[in-house]
Amino acid sequence: MLNSTSKKRTFQAALETLLLCKKIRESDREFILTKQLIRSATSVRANIRESRNAQSKKDFIHKESVELMRILSSILLKSKANLNMKKGA
Repeated sequence: MLNSTSKKRTFQAALETLLLCKKIRESDREFILTKQLIRSATSVRANIRESRNAQSKKDFIHKESVELMRILSSILLKSKANLNMKKGA
């Protein structure tokens, strides 16, 4: 189970990502990158919760490592999106 701090942080990150994607879609009409970023950022909380129900320690480690890669992917996509917004400004 996620603790309250993790819940707040994952929710806030997803919300910030949604707002960023809205701005990008309005200004750049870019839909492919933003669609992937939204899926990635909003799935974090559910995937972490799922890893808590792993059947073994090995399964837990695997699920957590997959989620870490998704989080890193979201960060990279978000950074790229921010750079594209700045270039267009």
